Amino acid sequence: MPKTPAHIKQSSQHITKVIRLTTHLDFGGTEKTMISFTEQPQLLTHRYIFVALGRGGYTEKILKKRGFEVHILGQNPSVYNYKCTKSLYQLLKKIQPDVIHCQVSEANFHGLLVAKLLNIPIRIGEEVGFPSHSSKGRWMFRQLYNTAHKVICVSDSVKNHLVEIKEISPAKAMVLANPVTRPHPVDKVNTDYFHWVYVGRLSNIKNLNTVFNSFAQLPKDVRGKISLVGSGDQEPSLRAQAEELGIEDEIIFHGFSQQPEDIVATADVLLLPSFSEGFGIAAVEAMLQGVPCLATNRGGIPEFIEHGVNGWLINPFKPAEITQAMQDILNLPKPQFEEIANNAYLSTKDKFTVEDYVKSLESVYAGL
Repeated sequence: MPKTPAHIKQSSQHITKVIRLTTHLDFGGTEKTMISFTEQPQLLTHRYIFVALGRGGYTEKILKKRGFEVHILGQNPSVYNYKCTKSLYQLLKKIQPDVIHCQVSEANFHGLLVAKLLNIPIRIGEEVGFPSHSSKGRWMFRQLYNTAHKVICVSDSVKNHLVEIKEISPAKAMVLANPVTRPHPVDKVNTDYFHWVYVGRLSNIKNLNTVFNSFAQLPKDVRGKISLVGSGDQEPSLRAQAEELGIEDEIIFHGFSQQPEDIVATADVLLLPSFSEGFGIAAVEAMLQGVPCLATNRGGIPEFIEHGVNGWLINPFKPAEITQAMQDILNLPKPQFEEIANNAYLSTKDKFTVEDYVKSLESVYAGL
């Protein structure tokens, strides 16, 4: 079993055991929060144990390297998989945590159910997006969230949605934005073409098909290139689409990168045109590097991006709007573009810090 982190050994003998439960610990926005949360262990005053219902991977390795205890159950996290619930029950019965903090719908389902069965003293759910549950599913989650002491939402938009569909009550809901790791210093690298960069999973919800279509409509001599940093099940279809549109030489597939900031440093604009985005960590990370974003107006992103001031917002369901926005950005005078890029940095440099997040989260635990 991994050693207890050094900072924990220096605290009192009676250490609160906190389970941080999620679906997977490979890579993605949710997993990034775990990496950011643990990057300054000296800030943490409890013993944190990380559990993934499904896969381990990159994030699992980072957490173990930092000395944290990690358990990978290797189960299908579907709410219909009773074996997943059973495996989690057996693990938590053995650990006997004081707090369980679940993150993502499937983890909320299994985690809060087991927490109620074991009577874990403090039970917290966290929703990072906009679940599209059936009426039966909403009823089921409503009952589970009633057993939680708090339900954390990563943005006002997520909170308002869950309250509106009556999955959570206003009294139990609270907003706590994700922590965002400050990118390691990388000098800006200028390319001889306009460089659009996307960082994240290659999946349908990210709306990259529409971006490809819009990009192909721009004048070839000025539209530049698009870099995709990440992997996912949509990669084969995106490669095929690029060939069909005749833009395959202008689309660069980088795959997963442990340090995407190195590629973002070469970007003029970060693309985040998702159909749904609960928070948008990739956008904040880019803005902290002085890279403005062309992003969706759905979800939490409009809470920190103001159109035409520190970035640009588009309706992801209106392809013509995306095409026009990309064209408008290419036509911007250099001083105006640089002002927006500078505003992107200034508007995020003191927000979403790990220090503030840890302090706020542990205050929630203490308050309960």
